[in-house]
Parts: sequence; structure tokens; C-alpha cells
Amino acid sequence: MRRAYGDSTSTQVNPWKDELLKYSVQPIQQFSYTTGKNSADSALIIDAMDLLHGGMVDGFCLVSSDSDFTRLAQRIREQGLLAYGFGERNPPESLVKACTQFIYVENLVGKEAAAKDTAVASATTEATASAATKATATPSKLSLKGDTKLTDLLKAHPSYETVSRSPGDSNPKASVVRSKPSK
Repeated sequence: MRRAYGDSTSTQVNPWKDELLKYSVQPIQQFSYTTGKNSADSALIIDAMDLLHGGMVDGFCLVSSDSDFTRLAQRIREQGLLAYGFGERNPPESLVKACTQFIYVENLVGKEAAAKDTAVASATTEATASAATKATATPSKLSLKGDTKLTDLLKAHPSYETVSRSPGDSNPKASVVRSKPSK
């Protein structure tokens, strides 16, 4: 399930419309009832808890650097599920540590930048793989196309393995992601 929460009438969220359509992300409209409060965060947390207790998912990807989601990530992990965080390099340490792994979006580079920085990216990826096996929340630097799917990102990461499975006859295939066993 791919959902993005926000008030599409705001100037901050409205420009994301084309990207949501492009990647088939379901926009969840949440009007701001008062200035300075983000009711979209509350709507996201309520829906996440419904999904968590519905038993339909194996993990969550929280794309935010907002400390408001720290307890959500903790709660997801308490249920034994994966909680991946994706955000800018300014999240509070508590959010980073609450996630199974937190990936800084600044470390995701397009193929043009990757061509210029291949040696650095390789060294960083090897160092990250080593650190990730020690169960740390070290950010990873991966070279990917700008239109890469989340599944492709996780396939490219050295600490995870992905398998495509069909949950039933008429259901589409789903990707299952898990941490690679420690060696």
C-alpha cells in the first residue's frame, strides 16, 4: 500500500500531485483544521495502527524526518514488524534509532551523479554493509535511477534480500523484504 497524507490545498503539498500520480501513490486528503497543527500526521498514525493490527503487512516505510513518528516506529517494531525510515539528514536521533533502518534521502543519487562518484559510492556502500551487519542505523549510499521503486532500493541494499510472492490466485505479486542473516 502506498499512501501520502497531507492537505492538497496547501502550497507545500500541491506540487506533489504529479509525483503521486506517476508512482501510483494514493493521496489521502486531510484538511488542516487549525493553523500550525498537522492533522495529516494524526490521520497517518491512525491508518498505520489499523494496518498494524489488521495483520495485512510485514513492515512499514515512513518517509519523514518528523519526530512525531518516533513512537509509531517503536510500536511497529514492538509488533515484530519492520519500520524503515526515509528522510532528510535532520531527523532526531530517537527517530533514527526507533526505525529498523533509517536511510537518508540525500544518499540516494541519480545515475549522472553516480557516474562521477562511483569510487566513493562503492567505498561507502561497503562500509555501510559492514556496519549494517552490526545492526546499526548507519545510512547507506546507493546509486540508483531517479525513478527507482522502493523495492529496487531495497534489492540494491547489501543488508536485505527480496523475494516476489503471489499471496493467492487472483492477487498480484508482492515483494517480501527481510534482513539478510548475519554471517
